[in-house]
Parts: sequence; C-alpha cells; structure tokens
Amino acid sequence: MQKWALVTLIAYAILVAASDLNPLSSDTDSNGMSDSWELHCGFDPILFVKTEDYEACMCQGANLDRVEPVNFADFVIFAQDWQNSCGTVERCGERDINQSGTVDFDDLAILSGHWLSSCSQ
Repeated sequence: MQKWALVTLIAYAILVAASDLNPLSSDTDSNGMSDSWELHCGFDPILFVKTEDYEACMCQGANLDRVEPVNFADFVIFAQDWQNSCGTVERCGERDINQSGTVDFDDLAILSGHWLSSCSQ
C-alpha cells in the first residue's frame, strides 16, 4: 500500500471515530473541498497532500456533461444550482463539484480552472 493511501485511510478513520462530524459534508482543512471529495480524489483531507491523480479527478469533476472539452455546456449545467445550499450531494448532484454542500465560487474556480481542457485519461 502506498504511503499516501495509508495516511488517507488513517485520516478518514480519525474523522469518523473521533467526532460527531459528518465526513460527507465536513471540511477539516477548510479549503472549500469536502473531506469525502478529497478522499475520492486521492487527496488527504487533513494534511493537504496532493497525489498524482488529483488534477485528473478535478478535471473530470468539472466535465459535467462528460463530453470533451470542459466548456459552456458544462457551465450551463453548473449554473442550474448556482448559490444553492444543497445539504446533500444527491440534491445538487455533480454541480456541487467539490461536494461542499453549496454550488459556489469554489466550484466555479474548479470549472474555470479546467476550461477547454480534455479530461479523459
């Protein structure tokens, strides 16, 4: 097992066992990305350590229509829930790109950061 994967598993176990926080909506390092999203992308929610798959995961998150490249069609999908507090991932779906519970500027930064990028691996 790679070292970062072990650190991520330990961090997740601490989040679940040591508090009454909901790990699906908490943001331990206060960077605007939910802990569950960071774990999904191979990003450590406590130590803020990027892995090699992190940028690819962010790009795929921004590609909302799953058609290359990230463009205005993705923005139209994204804008449907602009500034909505979702509460759960299911309510806003993938439009809450970082799964923080709100479709906000952090999500827009991810989308615009990958504008006209092809995200397929």
